[in-house]
Amino acid sequence: MNRTYFMPALIACTLLIPLSPAVYADPPSWAPAHGWRKKHDPYYTGYSGKRWYDDYGIIEGTCNRDKIGAVLGGVTGGAIGSTVGKGDGKTVAIIVGTVLGAVVGNQIGKAG
Repeated sequence: MNRTYFMPALIACTLLIPLSPAVYADPPSWAPAHGWRKKHDPYYTGYSGKRWYDDYGIIEGTCNRDKIGAVLGGVTGGAIGSTVGKGDGKTVAIIVGTVLGAVVGNQIGKAG
């Protein structure tokens, strides 16, 4: 690409883009606003097409903090165990870190 054409085009774009008007409009009738179906369709299950067996109480508006704490603690403990463990003891460190993280996360979730 020739530089003599590139610089004027770059300057024109940088000057015209901020001057373009913002366009605000309602969504078209065939594509209602985001979240409409979830609010108005009692059988809506999301994009997966299936209902969750246990959603940790999020859909009802309650958050089961002890379970979420256990999951997050287990993941964090496993990650720390994989970093700390060396050689043959790495698997044991991951398992111990996961279990301890889940227990500690569960207790923190119950306290919160």
